Order: sequence, then structure tokens, then C-alpha cells
Amino acid sequence: MKRLLTLLAVAFTLTAFAGRSGVAPVLIENVSMATTSLDGAKRAIVSAATGRKWIPQVVAPGQIVCTINVRGKHEVVVEVAYTASTFSIRYKSSENMNYDPATQTISPKYNQWVNNLAKDIQIFAAKQALEAPAGAVEATGANAAN
Repeated sequence: MKRLLTLLAVAFTLTAFAGRSGVAPVLIENVSMATTSLDGAKRAIVSAATGRKWIPQVVAPGQIVCTINVRGKHEVVVEVAYTASTFSIRYKSSENMNYDPATQTISPKYNQWVNNLAKDIQIFAAKQALEAPAGAVEATGANAAN
């Protein structure tokens, strides 16, 4: 019985730490988005970032630095480089995310947060694309009726 309890304790400990191992930071490079202007791309990125509790800071045309602080313990800083129709998200720095520069690994939560940000950028860009033509068609239709 004692041996069984020891084996269960070891198995539990290994399972608990298995999910905490580092992973390679996700690479988001030149992802297409449904925008046609630099301003539209910037709006999509800022909207997605603020919606996910990131703090975006426009540092130059085509470049936004986004920071997220989770529970006052974990901080991630990424650079979002963008054109009128694409974006890239690159790791910049982190605190308490177990980043290891020697092995290029980080907490799996980093990838989750960055993937969510990337997905939301595409969603906000698509919403803009859907809203813009509808507004243009309505304005044309209103002029035709007069």
C-alpha cells in the first residue's frame, strides 16, 4: 500500500509539472488581414489588443508595441509590425513567464495569449471590411433614390 501511494504521489507530481514545461514562442509572421489601408490595419490591431486587455502603444507608422499584465504577476511585451494588409507579432520581453533565452522557450500561456491576439486582429479586420462596403452601398443607394 505504501508503495502504491508513493507511485501515485510521483505520478501526480510529474503530471503537475508536465504542463509547465517551456515551449517555443509562437511565430506570427506576415499574416493576411482584410484591411486595405495602414489606418484600417492600425484600428484593427488597437481594437483587438484593447479587447484582450493588452495595452497598445503606437510607436511608429506600421509598428505598435502591446503589453499585457496578468494578475499583476505576469507581463508580456510584443511588437506588432503591420502593413495595409498583413501583420506580424514578435516577442519583445516578458516577466515571470519563464523565458529561457538559451533554449528559446517560454510558458505555454504566452502562445495562448499571442494566438488569441492574432485571431482577434483578423476578426476586427474582417468586421471593418464587412462594414465599409455596406456603408458605401447604402450611400450609393440613397443617392440613387433621390
